[in-house]
Order: sequence, then structure tokens, then C-alpha cells
Amino acid sequence: MSVLNRPMTADELDQMPDDGNRYEVIAGELVVSPAPSPAHQRLGFLLGRRIDDAAVAGDQGEMFLAPIDVWLSPHDLVQPDVVVVARDGAAVVTERRIEGPPDLVVEITSPSNPSNDRIRKAALYARAGVPEYWILDPVTRVVDPFALAEGLYLPMPADEGGVFRLRVLPGLSVDPTVLWAALDRASRRSQPRR
Repeated sequence: MSVLNRPMTADELDQMPDDGNRYEVIAGELVVSPAPSPAHQRLGFLLGRRIDDAAVAGDQGEMFLAPIDVWLSPHDLVQPDVVVVARDGAAVVTERRIEGPPDLVVEITSPSNPSNDRIRKAALYARAGVPEYWILDPVTRVVDPFALAEGLYLPMPADEGGVFRLRVLPGLSVDPTVLWAALDRASRRSQPRR
């Protein structure tokens, strides 16, 4: 058995055979994530659809849903749940992946490891210069948007109605109450009828 005694690279991850698991490399460490839950997938789709509609309508950029590789450094390759690459942003969309910091990253927390998104990935995205980072928790029903300021993520305040406005897509807002209600409706549609 061989043990890797140095940080793993994104290129080494690319060389691994596809075994159906979701792998990321964060600070040179290989991280495996379980398959997302149905609620996780529904939430990503609901938010992604709204973001995509706004990005396309305003010809402001492109939205991607996981799994898509985002290369941030030789030792950092991640698969965020929702990614926005603005037309005039720093990231480049290649045939293989997104290279460089996207303009918006959304992570939907997993009950098995919520600190991964709030601590480890937040530090990575800040270091890489991702301007806007949102964390959604389908269990606690919390939306936490952050904007990068001087290398740190600061919470983005909601307006008087509790609505958050995306900075990278002006004109698009997210009302958490509406988002959670849409998630509930989508969940009910998949329940067997009695």
C-alpha cells in the first residue's frame, strides 16, 4: 500500500479512475463527499434555475450545477453546488472545467459535515478571491450570503423584507421564505399519492 506523503494535486485527482464518488482536493487533501440528498438536489436546482434565468436574460454570464470541477490552484479542485461565471469575470470555462475563481459559489450544506462549507471551503474561496459565497442549509432553513472584502467574507444583509440581493447578478434577489416554500412544494410532488 502506498501513502501519499505530500499534498495531492488537482492533476493527480484528474488521473484517478471514476468510481462514482464525488472527490475534491482542498489544500492538497483528498476529500470524498456522499451523494447529495434529494432535498439538497432540489434546492440546488430551484436556486440554480432562478440564477440561470437572470444570468441568461441579462447576458451577464453562465450558471453551472454540480458536478463541475472548479480549479482554484494546483492543490485545490472543488465541485460547488452552484457556480456563476460572469461574462467579465476572472474564471475561464474550458472544455474540462472552470479555471480560476468564479464570481459566485453556492454550497448547500450536508448534515454529515456542515463545518466543511462554513470553515474550510469559506477559507478556500476567500483565498482564491471568489467575490460572493452563499451557504444554504436545507435542514435549518438558513440562507447565509457573504461578500468578499479585503480577503474576508462579510455577511450580506437582507433588505427590510428579508430578501437577499445578488451582487454578481444585479436585479436578482432571493427571498428565503419563497425558496423554502418552493422546496416544500417540490418535496410534496415526489411523495406517493394515497
